[in-house]
Amino acid sequence: MGTQDAFQRHDFEAAFADLPEDVVWEPLPEIVDVGRLEGKERVLDFFRAVREQWPDWHTEIQEITEQEPGLVRVRFRATGTGAVSGVRTETDIIQDWDFRSQPLHVRETLA
Repeated sequence: MGTQDAFQRHDFEAAFADLPEDVVWEPLPEIVDVGRLEGKERVLDFFRAVREQWPDWHTEIQEITEQEPGLVRVRFRATGTGAVSGVRTETDIIQDWDFRSQPLHVRETLA
């Protein structure tokens, strides 16, 4: 099974097994009240918390492009229902994975 399959099962340890320990991740501030995450364990904790807030949360990759060598853009749609509110949400998101920088930097923005 691939990384995306593991992510859809909410098996974040498997999905992010190859993520470097020193990764820097900037989640979408419009969706979550979390700032810059530094380190693989903080990223895993973040996605575990997302799963608790939106238990049926999943993503659908729409496009993966290499904007320039070492800069990968992933466009996807995230959907889920709030555990407390019962409100369903659907959001188009862009992740820019910058492999040119050390450490790896992932930044999310609205599509």
